[in-house]
Amino acid sequence: DVCKYVDRKKLELRNEAERREPKAKWYPNAGALFARYLQGLESSLFVDQLFLAVSGRYRIPAFTIHDAIYVAKTRKKRVRGLLGRVLADAGIRAADSEGEL
Repeated sequence: DVCKYVDRKKLELRNEAERREPKAKWYPNAGALFARYLQGLESSLFVDQLFLAVSGRYRIPAFTIHDAIYVAKTRKKRVRGLLGRVLADAGIRAADSEGEL
């Protein structure tokens, strides 16, 4: 259940923040901590793993703008397959308008 996962992750992040700085007068709320966690995860998956694999290892011309990776239409199927593998390796199941990745 996604809601239970999110609640558990928020609690885990909050506890981690309190362990790191036990005497802090203020801690970010759990929602802010979770948002930062998701941003870091997205960056790791899409830039550090997918983009570097696409543009480096597979030598597919690509560029990023904000939260997107752009490739030629002729390379879309290949990159979509790579994205599916990156997400599966991270334990994430994903789908888009074309079906499951």
